[in-house]
Amino acid sequence: MEYVMLIFQGSTPLPGSAEWAALSEDEQKQVHADDEALNRTPGVTPGPPFLERRLTELAAPD
Repeated sequence: MEYVMLIFQGSTPLPGSAEWAALSEDEQKQVHADDEALNRTPGVTPGPPFLERRLTELAAPD
């Protein structure tokens, strides 16, 4: 069985944004290092990010 893990970006700035530029170089490196560590986890197959314009939100009733 395979699963998809969706990671919520939260308040972490995206590269290329003004907020990203406001982070120190060490903070930017740490964000990249955290992502890379997750991608190197055994059994994890990294894939491209889902782009917001291509997403459809679905909700199931309780």
